[in-house]
Amino acid sequence: MWILKPTFITPARVGFNTEAMAYVGSPPRGRAVEIKARLGDTVKKRDALVVICIRGKVTEKDMFLIRWAKVAYEPVAKFAVKFRYAVVAAAVVAFLGSLLLFTRLGQEFVPTLDEKDIAMHAMRISSTSLTQSQNMQFDVERAVS
Repeated sequence: MWILKPTFITPARVGFNTEAMAYVGSPPRGRAVEIKARLGDTVKKRDALVVICIRGKVTEKDMFLIRWAKVAYEPVAKFAVKFRYAVVAAAVVAFLGSLLLFTRLGQEFVPTLDEKDIAMHAMRISSTSLTQSQNMQFDVERAVS
């Protein structure tokens, strides 16, 4: 049985080859019965270039990734439509929560420690011996404590 459609949209690519002629790639199975555009014609987007007669069973299949996405998306979309008010309310709450978190951006999450400790560093000249340096440090610590 012949199926004749006045227009047929197929994924294709129009390019310019070395002979300065446009060509269309991705040929479908079928027979061209009428050419709508001739050499030198100006064509616009979505203009029919050729009428193709297709024989046999025509099937349209999605690739596996699209099929998987549809299977995953359909129940979520049905739930969102069925409980639309709850979904909108949850989205508003999530948005308000994100605004609250936005005010906290850039802050450190380290608690402030108030241990009443003093960190001291006594400066000495480079020619001070290790023994003399330790004695000086002990004297400083005794004076502070």
